[in-house]
Amino acid sequence: MLSVRAFSWLVAGFVALVASVTLAWPELQYVLFAKTTEAQVSQVREVVESRRRSDELMLQVEYMFQDGSTVRHERDRVPMSWSRPSAGTTTPVEYLPSQPQASRLAGHRNLTTPTLLLVALAFFSGFIIPLIRFPRSGSPPPGS
Repeated sequence: MLSVRAFSWLVAGFVALVASVTLAWPELQYVLFAKTTEAQVSQVREVVESRRRSDELMLQVEYMFQDGSTVRHERDRVPMSWSRPSAGTTTPVEYLPSQPQASRLAGHRNLTTPTLLLVALAFFSGFIIPLIRFPRSGSPPPGS
């Protein structure tokens, strides 16, 4: 039988797992379903992106590429430290087929949310594995 404290931690772990999957889903979609293609760069400019605490100067790259029979015109914002492509050249982009405005410059990843997902999975599995291994034995699972 689970103690109230162990059950509370189990519920918290489950909530953290669901929240981290929700936050990581956009990045996971690129991992699972994205295609890579060459896009024609149409414009590159510096833009100010307002954040909660400050404004940040970003590089906005506008590009177009073929997705099936459709030509998509999209853009991505990257840090100023990013290698600046020139208008009229091509650059690799990752995109989700048939999903407008779901593309990014190849290599422009967000590793924060998948990392949080892995932490939540490790945390949650720390509670589930002992419950599976010691379902109804007389001895409590390790760590309880």
